[in-house]
Amino acid sequence: MKVVIIGAGRGNRIMPYSAKVPKGFTKVNGKSMLDRALENFSVNGLKDIHFIGGYLIDVVKKNYPHFTFHHNTEWENNNILESLMYAEGALKDGFISSYSDITFTPEIVRKVLNSPHDITLVMDTDWYERYKPRTLHPMNDGEKMLVSGEKVVRVSRDINNEEAHGEFIGIAKFSPKGAKLLIEHYYKAKKKFDGKPFKSAATFKKAYLIHLLQEMLEAGVKMHHVKTHGGYFEIDTVQDLKLASKSLKASEKKAKTKLFPTQVVGSMPRPKYIQDFLDPAFKKKDTIYEQNLNDAIKFIVEVQEYTGLDMVSDGEWRRLSYIGVIADLLNGFEVKLKDGIWWHTIADKKLSWKNKGLFAKEALFVCKNTKSRVKVAIPSPYLIGSRMWDREKSQRAYPTREDFMRALVPFLRAEILELSKTPVSVVQIDDPNLCLFVDPEYRKKFKNPEAECSLAVELINSLIDGVEGIETAVHLCRSSGTRNRQIVKKTKKGFVGQGSYDFILPYMKRLKVNQFALEFADPFSGGFEVLKELPENTKIGLGCVDCRPTVFDKAETIVKRVEKAMKYVDKERIILNPDCGFAPGAQAPISIDDAYLKLKEMTKAADILRKKYT
Repeated sequence: MKVVIIGAGRGNRIMPYSAKVPKGFTKVNGKSMLDRALENFSVNGLKDIHFIGGYLIDVVKKNYPHFTFHHNTEWENNNILESLMYAEGALKDGFISSYSDITFTPEIVRKVLNSPHDITLVMDTDWYERYKPRTLHPMNDGEKMLVSGEKVVRVSRDINNEEAHGEFIGIAKFSPKGAKLLIEHYYKAKKKFDGKPFKSAATFKKAYLIHLLQEMLEAGVKMHHVKTHGGYFEIDTVQDLKLASKSLKASEKKAKTKLFPTQVVGSMPRPKYIQDFLDPAFKKKDTIYEQNLNDAIKFIVEVQEYTGLDMVSDGEWRRLSYIGVIADLLNGFEVKLKDGIWWHTIADKKLSWKNKGLFAKEALFVCKNTKSRVKVAIPSPYLIGSRMWDREKSQRAYPTREDFMRALVPFLRAEILELSKTPVSVVQIDDPNLCLFVDPEYRKKFKNPEAECSLAVELINSLIDGVEGIETAVHLCRSSGTRNRQIVKKTKKGFVGQGSYDFILPYMKRLKVNQFALEFADPFSGGFEVLKELPENTKIGLGCVDCRPTVFDKAETIVKRVEKAMKYVDKERIILNPDCGFAPGAQAPISIDDAYLKLKEMTKAADILRKKYT
């Protein structure tokens, strides 16, 4: 998709910085606004840049010869709306527009790029606080927005400051249909208002983009928005430049400390007394039980903190298993003991709420008892359906396995939306069953393995579509089972899900998550080459620590693994994590001490990498 940067004006209010170069060349902490924007577009795969210039356009051409240029020859007499239409020929196939005098994060670009709507505006919900110190740029100048749900209701400077939901930051996405609507309404308005006042503009020629957007809204055109809570600055005055420089300096310093951040995948080893707590034969929901379990979770959080991890979990110590937790959330499951292990299957009745908001309630307890970032893992609908739908028992309620999987989506999505309202940083969707399709032997079990992979991806995307305020991740592994953990180091016999990610890579690329948590430390998962194929706007949770009790990776080994991965993915995108959780089921044979030492080696490796590459 094209990016159209509107940068024709002089920028008189930021003089003397714009005396010899266009406004976008103004440096914020040593880097120009234009270069910052290009980096953030590039990391999201957007490299087809169209620049609308006017004032000192030759300077821009000299410094950025790879741009496609559109010359606004009337820049001294018109404004943003008219300027945009100088690139009319480039707009028709769809585009992302941006003002040239703003700084923003790559996350903002990712959000608007992933929007499925025809017209999407980016709204900063932190606008009110940002304007308070801007004494030379009053709030009344803000391009304010009113929204209802995901839809834009109004965009105008005339909106009451106290009523505004946010400010339009100048970045918008138009699909081909959206671009067509923009151009059509531009000419309708031009015919009607040319030479006359238009909205709050003195004349149509002096109109801003928001004037036309509001005209379109009033004509019934649907627009949607994505939110950012800060991460954006408009630099219109010298005062703005100083404020932005101070803020960016602080955020960039903070970002440097987060190079090679560390996290768990989710579960931590369960000692015998925790297994007894979770055993359905002994489980008692009373005050003493809850207090004891709370104390235990405080302990396992502290264990993770002492290793130096940047992100922790509750160890999944409240769960009988990472899949079976669904039976704590919803009615409709039966639990039976088989070969000493508790198994869940769906009974012959429809699903219903048992404990709505369960994940958020549990997560809040962790958030209150740690200063670290917190992650919560949720099983995917495809995983649950693959393991729990029973052909004999389940058909009355859900005739097919897919019916059951789709029935899970609204329940799990509701839980994710509740989590997005908490301080939790990441919600991770576990789907090892999708990852098992890397194995040719496993694929033989299905008539159409491609369709299975597509279904798994569709279900995950349905869970997170439009979710804001929380980072989303997917964990893909094939070594989570006890059977795999017990494999002798020098043999491949009995390994489940052996193979590189190549077969499922096309499906991974369709996932709309912010992060992949993958495994690479074991000898069965293929090479790091696959990382270069993953979307550039995603982070990589790099499995660099082998979870098996028979293997103990030292920090130096972990560092070498990460450096191999860095040949294919930028270091800024890498997060260090073990291959998998340490206790995928209550019977996982690894001790807390072993997990603790493994994690300490991982955080030691992260420190080595930071010193070497920061």
